[in-house]
Amino acid sequence: MREPHRFPRLWIESLEDRLTPAVTVRFDYSFDTSGMFANPSARAAMDRVGAALAGQMTDTLSAITPSAANTWTPQVYDSASGTTKSLPGLSVAADEVVVFITGGQLGGALGIASGGAYSARGSQAWLDVIRTRGQSAVDAGTDFSPWGGLIAFNTATNWDFTAGAPASNQFDFDSVALHELMHVFGFGLNNPSFTRYVSNGFYTGPNAVSVYGGSIPMQPGTNTDHFAQSVTYAGQSAIMNPAIQVGVQKRMTDLEYASLRDIGWSLGATTPPVPVPPPAVTVPPVTAPAPVPTTPSAVTPATNQGATLTRFAVSADTGGTGGVSVFDGTGQMLSRAPGVSAAGGTRVATGDVNGDGVPDVVYGAPIGEAPTVTVVSGTTGQVISQFLAYEPQFLGGVNVSVGYLTGGTRADIVTGADAGGGPRVRVFQGGNPNAVVSDFWGIEDMNFRGGVRLAVGDLNGDGRDDLVAAAGLGGGPRIAMYDGRTVAAGRPQKFAGDFFAFAPTFNGGTYVAVADLTGDGFGDLIVGAGEGGGPRVTVFSGRELVRGVYTSVVADFFSGASNTRSGIRVAARDVTGDGRPDLLTAPAPGTDGTVRVYAAGQLAGGVTPPTFLELNSPGWLASGAFVG
Repeated sequence: MREPHRFPRLWIESLEDRLTPAVTVRFDYSFDTSGMFANPSARAAMDRVGAALAGQMTDTLSAITPSAANTWTPQVYDSASGTTKSLPGLSVAADEVVVFITGGQLGGALGIASGGAYSARGSQAWLDVIRTRGQSAVDAGTDFSPWGGLIAFNTATNWDFTAGAPASNQFDFDSVALHELMHVFGFGLNNPSFTRYVSNGFYTGPNAVSVYGGSIPMQPGTNTDHFAQSVTYAGQSAIMNPAIQVGVQKRMTDLEYASLRDIGWSLGATTPPVPVPPPAVTVPPVTAPAPVPTTPSAVTPATNQGATLTRFAVSADTGGTGGVSVFDGTGQMLSRAPGVSAAGGTRVATGDVNGDGVPDVVYGAPIGEAPTVTVVSGTTGQVISQFLAYEPQFLGGVNVSVGYLTGGTRADIVTGADAGGGPRVRVFQGGNPNAVVSDFWGIEDMNFRGGVRLAVGDLNGDGRDDLVAAAGLGGGPRIAMYDGRTVAAGRPQKFAGDFFAFAPTFNGGTYVAVADLTGDGFGDLIVGAGEGGGPRVTVFSGRELVRGVYTSVVADFFSGASNTRSGIRVAARDVTGDGRPDLLTAPAPGTDGTVRVYAAGQLAGGVTPPTFLELNSPGWLASGAFVG
């Protein structure tokens, strides 16, 4: 008897989906004119590095897709050409980071990375997506979600583009590319989610400390961008050391992945095995990668481009790369003022000092330098005046404001001593250093040494600008208001008594600006909380202030994350181009690095208004900025 045929039974079994979404890197070579990345091996190496690093990241990043109503202009700094590149209309896919790759002569550096900046206009939801990419902890400074950046590589280097170990006379491209890509993803570069863990020369991120077995020494003099050259892990020199030798290959280790977790990146449960690197050859290390420009202003124009457009200026605060950038009402950078201290910290204002009808840029020296005031022509971009506002031995920094107190055709320059100085105010008629028409204590407390912050505008509607003085750091939120005509005559008289803009117990001082935001013919007083306060902005009716009424509030809101405690800087300019001044805010150190513009017509009491324009730069993250 034959056995019956046995037919196999087919089973369908549902399996659990264990695919984990990963971040991808899109490398763009459109700016590379060197020919270095026309080499398929060089591009293959970049793809290999991008997959090795970003492929472990499981964050969900929102797409950035511009439209007619929601626009942006990303910017990257190209160290190979020394210019800023603008990318209007760039789209970034979900879970994608765009990194531009170039080659060029970089001196002693093998590679230089820079983070992506941008300007944007549109709905608040759109602006939020660009800034945070859907990651809720970005504004708190505990997460980092970039849209992209740029890496420049040295074309004069003998590179090994293979996946294996380099020859004894070659530099391993993968190792350097990993190092620079780590910067783009937030290691160093003034990223607050990284710098919050740098203290007294050591990195103290909990994940990295756990892996390393203690705090990790940072390389002195590298602006907290690198681990010390002596740091090793798993038998190799750390990727984030500032230099590498020829013949040496490095790969990602648990230490680097742990630092990414500290920054806020989500990573897979496991990381790839760490290959044992070949022994290092005895060759002197190359120069560490140069410090990355930290503002989107590292261009060299000095032309009359856009001279008829509305202009405002932004400068980096102390710790940021020096530079004063001038923007038009679309957020397009028009020029960069020359001669600014590399230490940053310059206070900036704009106004027509030379009487040619184009706003000029005026900035005061930062703390630690002689009290110099510099005027840069808005027409030519050249320095047209420079003078000492106070005695040369005063090194406390200079606050500046520009306006028409004396009634001439040229704007007057008003200076205030900054931190460490008394609240001394000086008024230079028409910007002439030899024509001081008033020199007095803006805050009537000669023993106060926190300096004075200033604003100029027509509070009482008489067609002549008036002067507002506010106590600086360490002072209460005390505001004094002076009739401009009496200031110009050298006999300053107040409209009414001083008042406190915020709770009298707050001692971080305030930042001030004056502009007619309500359209009633009276300049309104804009007050931003100083250091130690949240980013609170309050606008008081100027019509009521000059009558001694301090309770008429036009607007009261937080410009940025309300849980930060670094304060907010304020200014006013007609950015929208409708003939009315708008309200501008600049980030304090350690916040989100975003300059915001609020249209005057959108201000409404205690409601946070929508932003008309936002500008963001990696250089303003840790250092903060001033706007004028």
